[in-house]
Amino acid sequence: MDTWNGIPIIDDQTPDSFVFDPSYARGAEPRDYAVQPTEMMAAPSEFNLPKPEEWDEYDRVLVREEATLHHVVLRAREKGRFKDCYQNGHPFCWSHSTAHGIMVAREVANQPPVKISAYMLACLSDGRGYQNKGGWSALSAMTAETIGACPEPMWQEGKTSRSLDTPAMRAEAAKYKITEPMVDLTRDVYFRNLPFEMVIGCLLTGRPVMVDFNWWGHAVLGVRAVKIEDGSWGIMILNSHGLNWGDRGFGILRGSRARPDGAVAVNTVQKTVSAVASPEAKLAA
Repeated sequence: MDTWNGIPIIDDQTPDSFVFDPSYARGAEPRDYAVQPTEMMAAPSEFNLPKPEEWDEYDRVLVREEATLHHVVLRAREKGRFKDCYQNGHPFCWSHSTAHGIMVAREVANQPPVKISAYMLACLSDGRGYQNKGGWSALSAMTAETIGACPEPMWQEGKTSRSLDTPAMRAEAAKYKITEPMVDLTRDVYFRNLPFEMVIGCLLTGRPVMVDFNWWGHAVLGVRAVKIEDGSWGIMILNSHGLNWGDRGFGILRGSRARPDGAVAVNTVQKTVSAVASPEAKLAA
C-alpha cells in the first residue's frame, strides 16, 4: 500500500481487505433528497475559497506554520484536549464525522475541550429513532444545528437507549449547537464548482469537512488537503475506527476515492484564516 509520510493512501489500488475490513463498522447511506432536500443547509456567500492555482501557496503556509487541522488534532491529543470518538461496532460513522467536526471546530476556536456524543447525534437524528441505522453527515449536522450535541458523559459511547433523552440532556446539548454557518457542498448552486475542489478549498482555509463516500459506505471527517505529488491532491481523513486504524486514525483518499458523494463544511472562523488568505503573513500561534 502506498503511503505519504507514513500515512496510508487509499485509492483504486488499495486492497479491499483494508478498506472493507469487516471488523470495522461503516454505515453511510446514499442521501435521500426527498427527506433531506438540497436547501437544508445555509449557503454563506462569505466562503471565499482558493482556486486550484492557489492551492500550493495556501498549503505551503499551513505546512510551514503547522496550522492544518491535522496538526490541530495531533497537538490537542498530546495535551489531552481531544478524545477520539469510536463507532464501537455501530453503523454510526455519519454521526461520528459530525461529532469529530464539532470537536475540531472547538479546538480551532480555542474553546474548552469536550468529547461530543456521536451516539446522541445518531439516535436523535430525524427518522433514526434510536435504532442501529445508517445515515449521512448532513443528517447528523442538521441535528447538531437544531438540537445540539451533548458531551459524552451524558450519553455514553455505545449507548442507544431512549431513556438517555432527558430534559437535562437536551439543555446541555443546546450549549454545543453548531452556530457557525454550514455549507452543503451538494447543493445545486455549487455545481459550478466540483465538490472535491470545494472540499480542498475548505481544508486549506481551516474548515473541517464531513464527507460521505458511496463507494465505501462510510463517512469520515476531512482534516487536511494533501499534495501527494505534483498535480495530485488527496483528502486526509480522521476515521472513527480508533487509533489502530491507518496512522493513529488518519488516512488519505486519492483519485476517484477522494470524490465525495456528500460533504458539509463548518465555516469555522479561526485566528489563522486571515493570515492564510494572505500567504506571506505569519499565522497566529
